[in-house]
Amino acid sequence: MLPILAALFLVLQLPPAPDQPYAIVGVAVLDVEAGVLRPDWTLLIEGERIGVAGPRATTPIPAGTPVRAGAGLIVAPGLFDTHVHFVDPDAFAPAMVANGVLFVRDLGSETNSVLALREALRSGERLGPELIATGAIVDGDPAVWPFSEASADAVAARAAVARLAAAGVDQIKVYSRLSPEAFHAAVAEAKARGLKVGGHVPDSVSLDDALAAGMDFSEHLMGWERLLGRLAGAAQDEFAHGDFKEYGYWALRGQVPAEDLRAAYARAKQAGTYFAPTLVVMEGVAGYGDPDTAEKDPRMAFIGPAYRAFWRNAGYSRAAPSFASALPHQKALVKELHDAGVTLVCGTDLANPSVFPGFSLHREMELFQECGIAPADVIRCATVNAARLCGVENRLGRVRADATASLVLLRANPLQDVRNYAQIEAVVLRGRWLDRAALDGLLEQAREAAAQAVPYTGEEEPEMASEIPGEPVHRGRYQFTFWDSAAGFEEFLWTKDAEGWHLQARLEVAGGFAKPARITAHYGPDRNLLSATWRRPDGGETATYRVEGGKVLVRGGAAGAEEEIEIVLDGAAFGPDVFSADLLSLPALGLQPGGEISGRAFGFGAESWKPAESSRVIRRDPDTKVEWGGKTLSVSVYSGEYTMDGQKIKTRTWVGPDGLTLKSAFIFEFGKFEARLAIP
Repeated sequence: MLPILAALFLVLQLPPAPDQPYAIVGVAVLDVEAGVLRPDWTLLIEGERIGVAGPRATTPIPAGTPVRAGAGLIVAPGLFDTHVHFVDPDAFAPAMVANGVLFVRDLGSETNSVLALREALRSGERLGPELIATGAIVDGDPAVWPFSEASADAVAARAAVARLAAAGVDQIKVYSRLSPEAFHAAVAEAKARGLKVGGHVPDSVSLDDALAAGMDFSEHLMGWERLLGRLAGAAQDEFAHGDFKEYGYWALRGQVPAEDLRAAYARAKQAGTYFAPTLVVMEGVAGYGDPDTAEKDPRMAFIGPAYRAFWRNAGYSRAAPSFASALPHQKALVKELHDAGVTLVCGTDLANPSVFPGFSLHREMELFQECGIAPADVIRCATVNAARLCGVENRLGRVRADATASLVLLRANPLQDVRNYAQIEAVVLRGRWLDRAALDGLLEQAREAAAQAVPYTGEEEPEMASEIPGEPVHRGRYQFTFWDSAAGFEEFLWTKDAEGWHLQARLEVAGGFAKPARITAHYGPDRNLLSATWRRPDGGETATYRVEGGKVLVRGGAAGAEEEIEIVLDGAAFGPDVFSADLLSLPALGLQPGGEISGRAFGFGAESWKPAESSRVIRRDPDTKVEWGGKTLSVSVYSGEYTMDGQKIKTRTWVGPDGLTLKSAFIFEFGKFEARLAIP
């Protein structure tokens, strides 16, 4: 599951590590491996690490060392959330820290964006939990989500893994639509490159085959439902895939012979696979059978409006009954897996319905406890087990000397009830001490970030001043929506002179994947693009484009680190990714009603200065009439299908009599994005 819009407004920086050691004295230390408290200990925090840890009576501290009294408190390891989509770091990061969730694993985001976020969190440029990431999901073709590596066969799957490895991802995530050949190729390639690999058990692959292939981790208990159906003797077409009908297999768990279940659990244990049940997202989706009630949860204050709209409109209410009926059987299976010695970890699938940053990791632990798992074992699932899965067990997941000082101080004993892990008095984030007042401040900042995530409308901004020559021809603004929520705008100005046509556009799109940009483009009298510029408004990056002899010469990047790119068009279209450019680009197709054209296209501007390639089919549909601004207009209608990075995108565009696009809709599998020309 992967909602994609993000809102990046507030950037909280991690304060520097203390330059002087300090001691926490008189605390009880939670020994998660032994499942006991070690009373009256001393911890010496040196920079980002625990320098010394031991009983107070035998652990002297250097003279003059500042001391923080820990009597009555319990020091425990920071928690892990092993399944997140960190799409709104401004809201998610401070809320995670305030809840003691100090390490997260992102299991599906646009590769470059999430790796940049990973480094910002590591460097301290952003305050938040440490993060590792899989980057793009390796899925079949067509893929389910945007920014996936769509892989139709084994060759494509190996190439996708190679690209992700070269980009620097930490692990590889495979997904539901992979063919058996592509799945096995992706797993083998990841292992050859030393990367853990896992995710969804594809629809075309059995759980046993996935485990035998060496799947290191498995999410949402996927594959178990089909295995239960087979072991119960159900006809394999009884619950066809799609529309969540396969969830009906969960109700057959009680009909499976006990010896067959034991054998299945033994195979899972033998495989050494980590299983993240993500029960809390099952519970969250189940609650969206009644969205109005679900949205009364006060933790909705930590969720921006784009995601609230996504949860309500993305078909989750249709899935709710299936998820609700499956959840009790999944909880029973989780207890049996645990009792059989299968390794479990806690993850939430953050960014999906009623999953809240940090808070829902505590709820996942509580759900494990409701399954009948002892608190000490639940805590291991959220600490040491998760640390091993994430490859950081040498420094996180336990309270000991030489470990990273990422800790929580609790007012109550979580070994008695895991809900006490939420009774947080203070957090130590890589050595930085955050008391209760500071944590409450982080929660308030997270609420503010979510509230400010109402995406740009631009209405408070002054009209764009002209930076291009010529006399004005058209000026206007496109308002963007994602589902029913505002998602930014594009302001534009067209001018014309003896040299040709000139376009200036200001692009403001909510989200980390489409950042603010300023674009100019210059066209000759024949309406062919000659040159263009692109820049970030903060001056961080710029680019220039020059079209010559069937080639595009591009130079762009940050000052001092510019790159040069040459694109051979060979008949491909090239232009800025702005809706206002349709004024010239659509007539250039030369289509009459009923006509169609296909080919390649390169666009720049929305996501990056670097041109991105797509294949496209564009049709001109019959002209029609629409009511617009109190008038009846004759409009041209275009429909299209684009494929970019394996993603299939359908489009429909309505063009007014003056050549300006009135409305354009982009339909993805994950939702609908629209641009609509503001009526003067």
